[in-house]
Amino acid sequence: MIRAKLNSVKHPTRPSWTQSLLLLPAVFLLARLASLLGLYLVATPTGQLVATDPWSLGRVSVLAEIGSFLVVFGLLGLALWKAPPRAGRAIWLVTLGTLVGYAILAEADVHLRRWMGLRLNLVFVRHFFTAAHEPGFWSMLRTYLDQDARSVALSGALILVPLAAALVLGRRQTEASRPRTYGWMIVLGAVAIAWSGHLGIALRKWRMLAPIPIPLAMDLARELRGAGKAPGPADIAALLQVIAPRRSDERYPMWHQARSEESLARFAQRPPDERLDVFVFAVESLRGWVADWRSPRMATLAPNLTALFKERGVAFVRNHSNGYPSGEGNANLNLGVWSHPSRALPVDHVAVRSRSLVQILRQAGYQSVWFTGSDPSFDNLQHFVARWYDRWELHPGGDVDLAQGLIKAYDGMKSDVPRFMSV
Repeated sequence: MIRAKLNSVKHPTRPSWTQSLLLLPAVFLLARLASLLGLYLVATPTGQLVATDPWSLGRVSVLAEIGSFLVVFGLLGLALWKAPPRAGRAIWLVTLGTLVGYAILAEADVHLRRWMGLRLNLVFVRHFFTAAHEPGFWSMLRTYLDQDARSVALSGALILVPLAAALVLGRRQTEASRPRTYGWMIVLGAVAIAWSGHLGIALRKWRMLAPIPIPLAMDLARELRGAGKAPGPADIAALLQVIAPRRSDERYPMWHQARSEESLARFAQRPPDERLDVFVFAVESLRGWVADWRSPRMATLAPNLTALFKERGVAFVRNHSNGYPSGEGNANLNLGVWSHPSRALPVDHVAVRSRSLVQILRQAGYQSVWFTGSDPSFDNLQHFVARWYDRWELHPGGDVDLAQGLIKAYDGMKSDVPRFMSV
């Protein structure tokens, strides 16, 4: 009896909302794990899985999710341990509201990944509300809801069921655990998150798999650092200084892919002045609603390209992009094929037998070089470009550095042999 009294003094236990509060994340965690199970194991509307190997991505998502919830468990427990008894219910209600909001964001993220292969981010949210005013937007959204009604209903259940369970659990008040328990929860949660980052290989890949608050927080941090701002006068002036001395041929002729070896051979025999230099520029994430060459605004932002568009440009206003993900888009830009709904082409580069545009032009006598601002090994692209191009260069210093490298390489290539340059 004396030992029991001493223990009660050393580790006091008092009625609180702690245990009830800890059950809230547990209930919502189970719902999240069920949602992730469906995301990786149930076919998307295209009939394919989100990932060819669900285990490789799913385990990272599950581990990061469990780790995040364990950290929340521990922090809430410690907060309630120190909080006055009257504050318990207020903390409980705030926690419930936060978890419901998180569940809504997470399920929206699931549907974006199923339909578009994208994560919910600040850019998408901004353009969503912008597009909401355009005609046909809500009818398109209703069509989506009708076509994927079962998945939408399941998402609703994964929000409402844990909410109902939380309201039932909120009626219970039990004894509080020791602070050491919450400390271990935080430690184990941090280890799980770090381990998921290790399994995710790279920060950009882990960002695609982490719990939705993490990529949103990373987006917000980038915005605060000014990443979302349009190029300023100094940036534009630096680019103009690089490209202003150049004057291009105003004809901009187009050449179509040869349909046979005979026509390709005839093209290869043409004199150099009839086989003009070819430049292909690919811009990461340049959305159609941002760079609409039909808009008068573009004449101010990019007068030369706007003039080129007005001269002989074509706007494809209704199309399906084959540019997701980025590595797939780079490969398809050269191959001219549709992207696979669930498998990345660069993974199977050895089995790709289609000839790329640059390979066809090289057969016609063209020099070729590929420039990039990001490391191609991230998407396993180095095998493609090494096989297709004469050489490739990495210029991670920004757009100006990339443009200067292009001009330097152009001046260093043979002037009597046509060039194919992809940037």
